[in-house]
Amino acid sequence: MSKPSNAGIVTDADGQRVIPESRRPDGSIRPAIKVRPGYMPPEDVPKYQIPLYRRKAVAAEAEAKTAPETPTPARTIPSAVPGAAPATVPGAVPNASPEVEPSTSASSTAAKNAKRREARRKAAANSAEQSEAKAESKSDSASPAEPPEVPVDTASAPAEDRDKKIRGLKKKLKQAKELQTKRDGGESLLPEQIAKVIRISDLTRELESLGLGDDGEEKEK
Repeated sequence: MSKPSNAGIVTDADGQRVIPESRRPDGSIRPAIKVRPGYMPPEDVPKYQIPLYRRKAVAAEAEAKTAPETPTPARTIPSAVPGAAPATVPGAVPNASPEVEPSTSASSTAAKNAKRREARRKAAANSAEQSEAKAESKSDSASPAEPPEVPVDTASAPAEDRDKKIRGLKKKLKQAKELQTKRDGGESLLPEQIAKVIRISDLTRELESLGLGDDGEEKEK
């Protein structure tokens, strides 16, 4: 019989995985339990192991954190006094060549370039303003003069409106009377045609208010 696992499972001589019998606190015997083939209880699941390369990286990182810091060597600056010892700057590399200040020629060149750009910008702005002024003058000269206003004869307007209204009423009255004749002859009409027949009296009254008879002709004075 094999050694018990974390969950207490052993393998007998026949290769059967079982949980052997045990004694309960009250003294009774707990019978052996067979374990289903392939079943792996959580207690026996192997824990995740960090790969070897990862363990080495973690160890190296921890060692680097605990290692003492190495001080940065000082940088030497040559002294302006002949025979004096060169001065040192903390954090600088020893025997390094001193930094050289940038030449003023670069700044003067940049200033000249800036002046040239400003001059070109002003010239372009002046050219654009002149072109815009020329275009405005051309548009003003090319625009035609406004036509003179034509006086409207306000006296003839009401008469034209009256004649137009009379013509419309006479046309509607004629259509309504034709539909009335068809209805009197036994012909069936549509609902909208019947509505026109019903308005005959209204159309007649409107014509009378305009000085016309029920036949649409001028009344004799």
